[in-house]
This record gives sequence, structure tokens and C-alpha cells, in this order.
Amino acid sequence: MLIPITAVLDLLGMAAGLWLAVYVLARGYRSPITQRAFIVLLCLALFFYGAYNNIFEQVPGTAAWRAVALITALYFWYDLTNRLLPGNLRRRTRFLSWVTLGLAATAAVLLLTVPNAFRGEVGNALNIGRMELELPFIAYGLFMIVVSIGILNNHRLTRTAGTSRIHRYFYTASLIAVINVGHGILSLAILEPQSRIIQDGLILASVIVLGYSVARHQTFVEQRTTFMDFQVSSLAVMALTALFGLAGLLLDYSPREIGIIVGLAVLSLSSYDFVRTAINDVLAREESQLRRQLLRIARDSAGGRVPSSQAWIERSLNILLETIQAEQGLIAMPENGEFRVVASRQSLPGGSPLPPDLQLQGDLFPLAGANETGLAWIAPCTWQGRPLALVAVGAREARAYSESDLDVLVEFADQVALLLHLESLQSDQTHRLARLADDYQTNLLSLQTGGEQIVENLSRQPAPELVKSVEEGLRKLADVSYLGRSPLAGLLGVPGKTHLERGQGVRDRLLALLETLRPPEKRPPEPLPREWHSYVILHDAYVQDVPNREIMARLYISEGTFNRTRRKAIRALARAIRERGSS
Repeated sequence: MLIPITAVLDLLGMAAGLWLAVYVLARGYRSPITQRAFIVLLCLALFFYGAYNNIFEQVPGTAAWRAVALITALYFWYDLTNRLLPGNLRRRTRFLSWVTLGLAATAAVLLLTVPNAFRGEVGNALNIGRMELELPFIAYGLFMIVVSIGILNNHRLTRTAGTSRIHRYFYTASLIAVINVGHGILSLAILEPQSRIIQDGLILASVIVLGYSVARHQTFVEQRTTFMDFQVSSLAVMALTALFGLAGLLLDYSPREIGIIVGLAVLSLSSYDFVRTAINDVLAREESQLRRQLLRIARDSAGGRVPSSQAWIERSLNILLETIQAEQGLIAMPENGEFRVVASRQSLPGGSPLPPDLQLQGDLFPLAGANETGLAWIAPCTWQGRPLALVAVGAREARAYSESDLDVLVEFADQVALLLHLESLQSDQTHRLARLADDYQTNLLSLQTGGEQIVENLSRQPAPELVKSVEEGLRKLADVSYLGRSPLAGLLGVPGKTHLERGQGVRDRLLALLETLRPPEKRPPEPLPREWHSYVILHDAYVQDVPNREIMARLYISEGTFNRTRRKAIRALARAIRERGSS
């Protein structure tokens, strides 16, 4: 009865460790925490795989390799706790880190080079391996004791510096691992032979809690995925993996082959997360390329190579379509009461009027159903309520446009509107060049440098983690304890002896930055003009706790416009924080 229970326990441990390792690496924010957690979980998965195979075939020397896998996992576990310490506390533990590394290397070398470091391997399928009280056991036991002390000490130092949920979950996983280490050392040479069920069960529990703690911090917080995503992904992968394993059992495969099938099933099902992350990275790079190319257009103007409006409009349209992977699109400008195409790719010919059902309807809107032009989305280019142009893109055959694609489209339309406005100012001054030569030069400079600044701001978007920190700070304006420990305290350079004083300072700075979005004039009666929307949405939602639906009703805007304006305003605050930090 113990054989199938132990085998299922080890197989579950291998699958859980491998799945969590892949999940935190694929979905987590790239950091030393993610990398070390991946190594820990992968080593424990290899340990479980070796323990599973040992049940059915005892090969001399494999116990030493399983022990080395545990040594590697525990060392990187200790290094992971060390990474959570502030810089000054980490320097205090530097000597212990080198001692731990030296003991880990020594123990691993002795276990692999000393013959028969574990005695009685053949025939020992269900008990913890046995060792003599000799040099390999002394080195192995000493490392286990030192690394356990180091892990618990790092947790103690972390709590003195300020705790968080990841530390509490991580502390629970570490405590389980340390208890298991103590039980394992005693079972190796001192106690009577002990069943592996207790040891493997404790290791499995520590794997699950460790994986959850890192996934919660790295994906639920940094990457903004949901807890349901983690639950559904885990249940789906484990259920499908169990089906693969059951199929192998019913088809009478050997235990070793079933273990390989389960491992390959986890890896193949987990590859989806890697593919999705890779696609998101490609899209992010393409958006960055769009902004860099638009910046190059503005720099060409600043360098004296001022292109005609037709030239830069066509060039900008091509850049946009390549960025969001659209085959067709156009830019149209008003003429004699209707919009006429001024730039086009695989759409309506230049100079042709837009059909009446494609005329400007306000904010970004989709075109319902199929139409003869093949266009799917239209974004207006307005300046102070006056339509200067509109941008339209065609439907994509492979997939619909994502929210990120539409944000790029709206941002592009805003930049085109501003550049057209600056160009119109320059054109007006040209007609009065005889009397207003100085004004003409000023407006030309505004067109050149202003366009460069606009596109440069577009290309130098704040980092996603900074935007996330600003958004979380606004959400928790009333929680000065959270604000005092948030990254904003350092980014804003807020002084204070306690985290509560720093939190109050962060709150005051955020409120002051929020006021910079407020237009200079007195707040007019509703409905408010468009230039008030960014300030009103952030102020009413985060300072006055007004429900979003009520804000949308006050401003007479749709939910999509509300969300885009809110994200744009939060990015503006994040950009202001970054500029102040670099000045």
C-alpha cells in the first residue's frame, strides 16, 4: 500500500514543481527573485523525479544525485531570502553567504566522489537513505544546519525592515523546509529507518507554498494577472497531466515511462505561457519602434529637413499600420464639409471622399458589420473640439485588435492632431511674413521643437512598473502605511524617520502632482470640456471615491473613453515622476 501512495506523492511533487517553475518564469516579472525561485522549484522537481524512479529501480549512486539536487535547491532558497533584504542588511550577511556556498560545494563534491556515501541503496525503495557518521554526512549535515539558520535569520531581518504578504507566505514555506531538514538529518544516520512519505510530503507542501508566494508577488502584482488565472491554469494543467498519466497506466506503460509522460505533459501544456509572453514582448517592442520612428520624423524637421504635411502623414500612417499589424488604413482631413483621403494604404484612393457612414462620430468607435471599404476602427484627430483629421484602420483576419492596439491608435491620432494644429499655426504666419517675420520664426520653431517634444514623450513612456506603482498609490491614498513602503517613497525622494511619515509625504506629493493636471481656470459647470477630463477622472475616482459610472455620466463619455483617459492621465503622472527624478 505504501508503494502506490509514495509513487503518486512523488509524481505529484515532480509535476507541481515543474509547473510552478515554468509558471513563475513565463508569467513573472524578470527579476532575481523569479530566477532563483525557478532554480529552486526545478531542482525539487528533479529530486521528486529521482525519488519516483527509485521506488521501482534502485540504482547505486542516484541517492547522492538526489541529495545534490536538495543542496542546490536549499542554497538558492537561502539566496532568495537574501535577495529580499535591503542593501545594508544584505551586506551584513555577506560572510554567511560565502560560507554557505562553500559548504554547499564541499558537500556536493564529497557526496558525488566518495564511493557508497549512502549505504544500502539497492532494496531501499520506501525509506530515507542511510549514511555512516563519516565525512560526507558531516559536510552534508553541517550545510543543512547552516543554510537553515541562514534562511530563518534572513526572514527575521526581513520582518524588521517591513513585512508583506510574500514574506508571510514565503516564511511559511521556509519553516516547512527547515522542519523537513531537521527530520532528514536525524533520519540519515541517527534514527531508525524512516518512511519517505513524511519527508516527501513536507517537501511537496513547501514547493506549493513557495511557488504560490512567488507567483502571487511576481504575477498578481507585477504583471497584473488575476488570482483566477493562477487557479484555472493550475487546475487545467494538473487535470490534463493526470489524464496523461492515467492513460499511460491503462496502456500498461512502465513506471519510468509514465514519469516521462507526466513531465512532458507539464512542459507541453506550460509552453502556452511562454508563447503568450513572447508575443506580448514582440508587441511592446513594435510599439516602441513606432514611437522611435515618429521621433525621427520630428528630428528631421528640427534639423532643417522639414517635410511637407503629405510626406510625414504618409510616412506616419505606414509606421502605425506596421506597428499594430494592420493591412489597410487611411488618414482623411476635412474639406468643404466632408472628409477626403490624404494618405492611404490598400484602402480608398487618395483624394476620394469618405462615405457618409464613415464620417466623424466623436470618440474612437468601431464600424459595425462589413462595409465596402473594409475599415474596422476610426479614431478622430481633434484639437480643442475641432476635427482636424481622422485615422481609420482595416480589420485583421487573424485576430481582433487588443486594448493595447487601440490605445496606440488613439495616442497616434492625438499626436497627429497636435502636429496638424502646429502646422496650421505656421501656415497662418506665412501669409503675414512681411509684418510678422519674428512671429513666423517662433511658430516654425514651435512646430519643430514642439513636435519633437511630443513624439519624444510618446517614445519615452514610463516603465510599466512605475505606472503600476502610481496607480496603486492612487488607489491607496488613504493607506499611509502602504504608501510609506511603496517604491514611490524612493522615486519621489520623500524623507521621514518612519514609514508612516514617508507615507504621508508620498500622499502629499501625489495630490500635488494630481493638481498639475488641473486646468488653470475655474472649474466650469457640467458638461465639462475635454481638457478637464483627465483631472476630473483621477480626482473624483481616487480622492473623492466617486463611482466610475457616476463620473462617466457627468462627463457624457463611454466606458472605453473613460478607461483610456484614466490610463493616459496615470501615465502622465508617472512620466512627471520620472522626469523629476532625472532632473
